[in-house]
Amino acid sequence: LRMRWAPLLLLPALVLCDFRASNSVNTWAGNITYNEDWGYTTVRTGAHSFWWLYAASNQNANRPLFLWLQGGPGSSGVGYGNFEEVGPKDLDGNDRASTWLQKGDLVFVDNPVGTGFSYVDTSSAYTTTVEQIGQDLLQWAIDFFAKHPEYKSRPFFIVCESYGGKMTAEFAKTLYQATKAGLIQLTGFKGIGLGDSWISPMDFVNTWGPYLYANSYLDESQLTTINKQADKCQGLVNSSRWSAATDCWSEMEELVGLETDGVSWYNILKHGDQDDWS
Repeated sequence: LRMRWAPLLLLPALVLCDFRASNSVNTWAGNITYNEDWGYTTVRTGAHSFWWLYAASNQNANRPLFLWLQGGPGSSGVGYGNFEEVGPKDLDGNDRASTWLQKGDLVFVDNPVGTGFSYVDTSSAYTTTVEQIGQDLLQWAIDFFAKHPEYKSRPFFIVCESYGGKMTAEFAKTLYQATKAGLIQLTGFKGIGLGDSWISPMDFVNTWGPYLYANSYLDESQLTTINKQADKCQGLVNSSRWSAATDCWSEMEELVGLETDGVSWYNILKHGDQDDWS
């Protein structure tokens, strides 16, 4: 998902205990009451990350914490993942019966800096490599777990979608190394969950044709057409023509849609725009 989100929200200023607000949501598992906290972490000079935490009122030592990282890069986890996907409320304030709060607490970070409510003081503070993004997330984690030490020993998972896969894999490595080095006291880090992760684009582009052919969405002539476009994209990547390669990938998606009657990118059992997500 490559949408950019910067929702305009009026955040309540009420402080209840260590949290800033409380609420409830009706879910498939029944009614859940929860508390909220949010804030900024200055991850570097001139770079500030915004985060938002949802914590169920009924806590125990085994209740996990899920960190959600959005894709894009440039899509807001606080805006998109929270209100459109797994948070307790939608954009209209309605309950989400399927919220992940049924299984664990949730924290969203607008990442990388410049996304959503996260901001930089000057354009020179933007990240330009995934390694820099990983280091920024590490600084966020050091600050967050100091503010909420109750999560240091609880099961902690990093989950994501799309381009968030690159950032999650990098952050997981960085966090693991920092834990081993004693830079952060965190004993509960258990693993990551990668949803439609956009980690190695050409591995996707080069296999779309054979995969769809194997599932009878393409005939041999159409497979040749799709593979020809994939070869073009591979050549652009090999010559480090990144902007042109990105355009080629976009053209590849349009071509796949044309040749398959709009097969769903999220569920190939659907086509012809039957899947709202596609």
